[in-house]
Amino acid sequence: MDRHVNRCCGAVSRYLQRLTDEGQLVHVKQVFGAYSLDVIAGTAFGMETDFLTNQNDAILQAALNISGKQSHLDILQGFLMVFPILRPLFSFLSVNESSAVKDVIGLIESLIHDRKNNSQSERADFLQLMLDAEASEAEVAARPQDKHMTKVEIIAQGITILLGGYDTTATTLQYLTYLLALNPDRQEKLYHEIIAAIGHAAPTYNNVMSIKYLDNCVWEALRCFPPAVTIIRVAAETRTIKGVLIPAGICIAALLYVIMQDEENFPEPHRFIPERFDDNSIPTLLRELAFGAGPRQCLCMRLALYEAKMVAVTLIRRFRFIKVPETPETISLNKFSWMSFPDKPIFVRAEARN
Repeated sequence: MDRHVNRCCGAVSRYLQRLTDEGQLVHVKQVFGAYSLDVIAGTAFGMETDFLTNQNDAILQAALNISGKQSHLDILQGFLMVFPILRPLFSFLSVNESSAVKDVIGLIESLIHDRKNNSQSERADFLQLMLDAEASEAEVAARPQDKHMTKVEIIAQGITILLGGYDTTATTLQYLTYLLALNPDRQEKLYHEIIAAIGHAAPTYNNVMSIKYLDNCVWEALRCFPPAVTIIRVAAETRTIKGVLIPAGICIAALLYVIMQDEENFPEPHRFIPERFDDNSIPTLLRELAFGAGPRQCLCMRLALYEAKMVAVTLIRRFRFIKVPETPETISLNKFSWMSFPDKPIFVRAEARN
């Protein structure tokens, strides 16, 4: 995936250079939203896109529309998770929900059609892996022990990858940039750690994933602002935990932001301290909780960390992110979303390094 990710990193770097030359501020979420969607388009669907310079692209607009639709329905969806017996009363909403994903379904179907009908060199992307495992409903029924995917499942997984990788990675990079702008001493430490580790060599999976302080900064940004507010699981069996009876089949919502801001888990939780991850004293489960836990942990965690670190190395070596009057001192999160969206857009200034 290096080819796709490097191309997207280069596009972001050139875009920030243009903003710097023109004296414009960086709308952080907009920039990294376009970047993360470009990466997904390449690694998942084999497409070469540039959403930073083409904000009206159909795929970008479809992703924004479906993401906005999800956020709008989040409160109701959460309510129905707690009281599933009431779900039939709200079945009429499925029509509206279908209209929100209609464009995305159409896009994925057209990609599948083109892939099947255009003889090209072998592709190495997520869509091709799924198409290699495609089978009809009858074939799946006849051989349920085989690992097959129907066309409906392929489309559904395509939507999952598109939505799961778009907002979450963009949100992580938004807060990482914001925290580095508010903590210039740690931003400079990160710059020097990057230079010491790989100099000005081209970033690759192997060299960026080995930079310890970069790893610390990403995990600390995820701790300060986990992209998803909650993790929801269904109790597989009846248990009593700390005197609370949890019956089998009950939905349990773990509030990530509360866990990550608990002083018992992380001293001085409101400060950005990447050094807290220097040793192995923090359990892996707690460190990686922003990606979920157990067999339902985010299947794209490695890709998300990879693309976040690649663009961080690309940009930090070339720019400084600086707080401006438009940069909020503190973040107030939108209370009507299951994602950690700030109430107001985050702007910073990018300054070219000498």
